Amino acid sequence: MSSLKIKLKPMGRSLNQVLIHAIWNTKNRESLIKPYFEKNLHKLIRDSFLLTGSQLLIVNGVENHVHCLFRLSPLRSVAQVMKQVKGASSYWINLTEQLDIRFEWQEGYAAFSVDPNNKDKLWNYIRKQKSHHQNKSVISKFEINDTIKISSQ
Repeated sequence: MSSLKIKLKPMGRSLNQVLIHAIWNTKNRESLIKPYFEKNLHKLIRDSFLLTGSQLLIVNGVENHVHCLFRLSPLRSVAQVMKQVKGASSYWINLTEQLDIRFEWQEGYAAFSVDPNNKDKLWNYIRKQKSHHQNKSVISKFEINDTIKISSQ
């Protein structure tokens, strides 16, 4: 039996509008994302999305989790993209010794498909993460429910 090798490439004149809202936490939801390196972390996350062929529309979060909205590459799965983004970002934090301890993301992530008609509403929700979480220290089940509502309305 011969093995079949398939090279993936996008189809000509194809339109891809798969928008994904992803959320992931620091390990044990510890408050490890510090203001002094958060901006550089977000830039690295943006670059990591580009390496997967996906377009990051916005990234933001608080000290224990990150939200992002991105356009998924037609050549990658959500799992492949998230593995790259989480892996590269934790590697960078540890390599550049941003913290006195080893940094890790919590295993897994949440990912929701987004109706393009709700893109602007979700973009604003992500942009306002710091004010949204001013009186909350961890993600709550209500935030996940709010996210689902915003993503699917």
